[in-house]
Amino acid sequence: MPDLVQLLTDAISSLGPYAYVYYVLGYVLTALSPVIPTPLVTAIGGTAFGFWPATLFGVVGLALGAAVSLSLARWLGRPLLLLLTRRRDLGRWEEFLGVRSLRVWALLFFTVNLDVAVMASGLTSLPLWRLWLTALLARTPWVVAVAWFGSALFDTRVATVVGLAAAVVVAVLLARMVSRVRAALLDLAAHSEELPPARRRSLSSDVAQARVEDVADGVAKQVEADDREEDGEAGEDRHPGRA
Repeated sequence: MPDLVQLLTDAISSLGPYAYVYYVLGYVLTALSPVIPTPLVTAIGGTAFGFWPATLFGVVGLALGAAVSLSLARWLGRPLLLLLTRRRDLGRWEEFLGVRSLRVWALLFFTVNLDVAVMASGLTSLPLWRLWLTALLARTPWVVAVAWFGSALFDTRVATVVGLAAAVVVAVLLARMVSRVRAALLDLAAHSEELPPARRRSLSSDVAQARVEDVADGVAKQVEADDREEDGEAGEDRHPGRA
């Protein structure tokens, strides 16, 4: 791992002033590709440029990458979702998953720190600029920490072990989160056409009440019709000579 990092560091350093441009564009690449992790780019930048340049340009790259990712998800991904489902159903899913809350996304951005989460947030109905600001604020501490990690400790075995352990923890948390969401989605899909018992009882009561009212109204109308017929027959008996 240190040899690979040193190779990448030397390659970046040899680019001269353009190295910062490629460093910022690296964040855009990670925002569009779930394969390349953003912390790796930040760590390499910390090793190549030092702490402060890696942090400052890292925040710029993070902001640019989040803007590109959110824009693509909103203007391309969300219309595709609306073609596959109704807007009302999509709103129900958002409410069920709790993804209409910026606090939920802020926690997800901070704990997971993956660009896939940022892109997924763009599929919701939340304002893009709020999602962008939330992603930037929640992920900036990671840029600072990883830039320091890369500038000071990345070339040691202890730091490598610590970094791998942190990556394992993040992967486990992500797997648990995905499994819970999947289980919740399957449960909702299985019961999507069933109403809660209280709601079913309420609907049954409303239907029964409506039926009673319909029967009573029908009886009353029938009684009035019979009365009119009897009055008509009585009138004919009292005045048999009228035509």
